[in-house]
Amino acid sequence: MKRVWIALVCLGWLALMTSACAGLSSSVAPEEEPAQIAYTESHAAPRLTNMPFPRPTPRIPNRVYYTKRCWPACHLDPGYVHDSTTITTDEFEGELGPEWAWLNEDPARWSLEEGGVLRIVTQPADPSWLEEVPNVLRRPAPEGHFDAIVELVFNPTAGGQAAVLFIQTEEGDSVFLLRGYCDEAPVCVGSGVYFSTTLSDCPPVGLPFGGKTATLMLRRSGNSYIGYVLSGEEWVEVGRCYAMLTPTHVGLTAVNGGDVHQEVPQIPADFDSFTLIERR
Repeated sequence: MKRVWIALVCLGWLALMTSACAGLSSSVAPEEEPAQIAYTESHAAPRLTNMPFPRPTPRIPNRVYYTKRCWPACHLDPGYVHDSTTITTDEFEGELGPEWAWLNEDPARWSLEEGGVLRIVTQPADPSWLEEVPNVLRRPAPEGHFDAIVELVFNPTAGGQAAVLFIQTEEGDSVFLLRGYCDEAPVCVGSGVYFSTTLSDCPPVGLPFGGKTATLMLRRSGNSYIGYVLSGEEWVEVGRCYAMLTPTHVGLTAVNGGDVHQEVPQIPADFDSFTLIERR
């Protein structure tokens, strides 16, 4: 008798479950369109923008991809000047300004010529060791992003002759942009513009250049240091280096290379102007 009751209870539960499942399947609602958010005047719909954050890293052919850490300074048009930019130009007329200071001055090898020209005569020296180079003219570097631009007349014809635009740093390293002549190292292109540093992981780069008059620019953009030469109305990149450095000075000099170039003729480098653009 007990088994009969157990069987009846099981049958009852089975019937109850079947009934519940049938009711659930019959009550399923038909599919509806997704709900739309209704925006009021006080809560307007978000607008599309072409300036997402963080910005994507652009891809530029034949160039090292930039890093987000460098944005936006690395991507500034070299010819673009913002309203908040501070521009200081020295035409080298009269006396040198108080912001300039000589390192290892040799008065017999430099002069201020008529018409606003700073002339430095090349001497045997290695620009990698600026503390030992004669007639290094320098001034304090800005704290932020900046461009150092120099217009010069220089006609190098022998290995080691170079007019130098440089950035010195607190870490003891330097970044150079040179209008010079090089004919020995693999990077040499003869008469050209050269970008180099004292950093082992930033190899030098040379770009052929044959004109006597040149306009060079060294840019500090975040942790990137970029060298340009003006070609017509366009800035052409010569080379770049990424390094976490703290600039202390920017300046000019002219050299004949190291001791190996002792017999190289000493020639004048005429700097027509120096411009410092502080970018904010």
